[in-house]
Parts: sequence; C-alpha cells; structure tokens
Amino acid sequence: MGTDGAGRARAYGSAGDVSGLLRAMESKDADVREEAMNRLWPAAWNDDDLAVATARAVPRLARPALEGPGHREDLLRLLGGLATIAGWPGAEEPAPRAVADEPPPLLPFAHHTATRIRDAMVLLIAACGREDCLPLPRRRLDRETDPLVRAHLMTALGLLDPGDGA
Repeated sequence: MGTDGAGRARAYGSAGDVSGLLRAMESKDADVREEAMNRLWPAAWNDDDLAVATARAVPRLARPALEGPGHREDLLRLLGGLATIAGWPGAEEPAPRAVADEPPPLLPFAHHTATRIRDAMVLLIAACGREDCLPLPRRRLDRETDPLVRAHLMTALGLLDPGDGA
C-alpha cells in the first residue's frame, strides 16, 4: 500500500469519490451500499484526503444513517470513528466539530430495538463529547439490559461527566 497519500488513495479511493459514495449509501441495492461502506469505512482510521473529505461531508453521511435503507449501525460507528481522529492534516479537525453537531436527530437510535444500533449510538454520543446529551445515557442506563451496551453507557457517562472521580 505504501506510506504516501497516493498509495492510500489507490487503496481506499480518492477524495473525489466521497460524494458518489454517499449517494451509493442511499441506494435501495444492498450490494451497492455494501461496496460504498467498504470504501468509506477506512476514512475513520486514516489521515488521508479521503478521511478529510469524508469528515467534511459528515452532515451528508448522517442523513443515510437517519433515513437510509440500511447500514445504520455501520454509519453510526463511522461517525463515531471520525469524531475521535486526532491530529488531522493541516491542524484542522473537521470531523469532531461536524460530528458533534449531528447527534440530536440521531439520538432516538439509543432506544432502537436492535442492540448493535443502540450500542453504536451510545459510542457516538461518547465520541461527540456533548454534555447536553448527558441525560440520555443516564436515562438509558436504567432501562438497558444488554451488558455491552450498559458498559458503553457507563463509559459515555464517565467521559461526558467525570465529576470528582468519586
């Protein structure tokens, strides 16, 4: 793959592909969405032009998570991953700011019937670091029955409201 940006662009696609990949995430065809997700997914763990372009497209990325025909869990996890990238090229941090603006319409997914979607949403809440989202994990903790989601709720609570450590 190489260590240069050109090598990563060949492996994951170029930044110019992001708009098309986001359109593909809204496709009714599961195979088209799967291919797009496979190309978008590395953006949350790389510091290349695809990651920066994906981060700048966060509002468009949140739309298929909210309204799209599938891959909701993957999209929520991708948003959470983008929010936690440190050391963006050029000292800009487009994803954390952009992702932090997205949770309000996505918050109901913390109550979804699918455990994995609830878990992905809790991790996204923790990644965003928005204290105004704190009431949701507090309320959800009393109702959550899945041990992994409960553990992530505790982590989110600790990150959002560390208190005095007591």
